[in-house]
Formats: sequence, structure tokens, C-alpha cells
Amino acid sequence: MSEELGLVHIEPSRPLPSAIDELRYRAVRRIIDSQSEKAGRLLEQHQASFERITEALLDRGRLLKAELLALLTEDERSLL
Repeated sequence: MSEELGLVHIEPSRPLPSAIDELRYRAVRRIIDSQSEKAGRLLEQHQASFERITEALLDRGRLLKAELLALLTEDERSLL
């Protein structure tokens, strides 16, 4: 659902009018772009933990749940 289109059902077998298709494209593009930016921010925010986990996996080959949790910050653990 987008603000421009509202809740719609698109029938794959029927072509959309070009104006509606353009609105659909823009709505989808905006969702993809915003989620991509969010993912980038999350990766940057948790980069130190990712690096600790990567190093531990390279050293040990696997991690048990307790070992993984120990590598996360308290804030990250609270999100689980």
C-alpha cells in the first residue's frame, strides 16, 4: 500500500495504464530505497559487533548461542 495509490490489487494478466504503472514504479522504488538506506545504517551501527563475530567465526569455525551473545553489546542483546 502506498500513499499515492492506496490499497490496490494488480492483476498480472492485465496491463496497467501508464500513469498507474508509473505511480506503482515510484512507490516500489521509494520502498526499496528507504529499506536499503535503513539496512546500511544498521550495518554501520553494528559494524563492531559484526567484526567481532567474523573474527570469532574465523578463529573457531562455529559459535554456540552463548558465545555469540557474548560478542553482542547489551543493547543488541536486548533486541533479541
